[in-house]
Amino acid sequence: MSRFSDHGARVNVALERWRVAYKSSSLLHIATASLSRGDLESLQRNRLETIAELKGHVD
Repeated sequence: MSRFSDHGARVNVALERWRVAYKSSSLLHIATASLSRGDLESLQRNRLETIAELKGHVD
């Protein structure tokens, strides 16, 4: 009996993680769909600059 309840708990955790990930990706898709190509390029450039700055602090 315990084996089945453990399995059920693991299934519930996996389903909850999938639901949260799906909801997050859907919200991200909605948010980025309203951005223009220029906005997306600017965000990508800013992201790369931030990564470069962080790497400079680590080195």
